[in-house]
Amino acid sequence: MNNKMLMRGFSLVEIMVVVTLIAILGGVATVYFAGVLERGKIDTARQQAYELSKALDMYKLQNGSYPTTSEGLEVLAKPARGGAGIMNEIPLDPWKHEYEYANPGNKNPNGIDVWSNGPNGDGGVEADIGNWAPAKD
Repeated sequence: MNNKMLMRGFSLVEIMVVVTLIAILGGVATVYFAGVLERGKIDTARQQAYELSKALDMYKLQNGSYPTTSEGLEVLAKPARGGAGIMNEIPLDPWKHEYEYANPGNKNPNGIDVWSNGPNGDGGVEADIGNWAPAKD
């Protein structure tokens, strides 16, 4: 009789313990990978800001000066004087917002600033990600 009881399978409590452990591990993995994804977006935004600043350096070489803040980044794709732009289009940041531009820069007072407002979309905060060295944590 004991052999028949052992062969019946798992009890409801054992199944519930296994399901609970799987749910806990899944939650931990989700939180970890969400953090990895967010760090990847921040790195992408920083890299795109550097690339846009390099395109602006090319613009300066061709035109003698950086565009004004009011002209913005759009002159890289649609030059005021016509002709081919330096870029085909200005990318959006990883959160689907436009990059910001300032000449002269606040973070780079002797140069230009190109930045994303970051995941919150609010400008002028420490979460801004741009073509300057990131703050040390």
